[in-house]
Amino acid sequence: MRLVEHFIPTIGTPRGVIHVGGFDGNEERWYREWGARSVWFEPVPEKFAELQAKGLHAYECALGSRPGRASLNLSASLQCCSLLKPSGHLDQYPEFPFSGAIEVEVRTLDSFALTGFDMLVLDVQGYELEVLKGAVETLKQIRIIYCEVSIIELYRDAPMFHEIHRTLSPQFEFFGIDWVDGINRGWGDALFVRR
Repeated sequence: MRLVEHFIPTIGTPRGVIHVGGFDGNEERWYREWGARSVWFEPVPEKFAELQAKGLHAYECALGSRPGRASLNLSASLQCCSLLKPSGHLDQYPEFPFSGAIEVEVRTLDSFALTGFDMLVLDVQGYELEVLKGAVETLKQIRIIYCEVSIIELYRDAPMFHEIHRTLSPQFEFFGIDWVDGINRGWGDALFVRR
């Protein structure tokens, strides 16, 4: 979130944040400082319970391009869970082994018909494009996207940075400003802003 904070003088302060892949909700302190309301999505029951215990407005489901049920691959730490099977992730992060899977509900972001949110945070371990495909209507109100991206395949068939950029640029008129963190291990967090 430091990257977003750095660019706030240029892009403006978010009024509302949709956070997909909530995990432990630690980013909420940023949103609170900005005066932004937030809504959270987290499919792992234990982590969803943590979000609820913190009093955050959260939904227990994964997001994707269509509704249904799917197998969520669990990392032992629950930090790198994904609807995609791990591939290069196991080489880059052997300290985060995977330990099975659970079935979870999948919904589209558009099915929630959220309004009044202008920032989208995606931390979904390679499932970013699927979330975006199910968020066409929601994206019309979004002006800032903070998204985890990869430059090597960490999860099987996951999109690379250029694919996400290509989807956001012409179709939704976003451009990439910058990205940070973890590039030496094949991933980073990218900031996209509507033109």
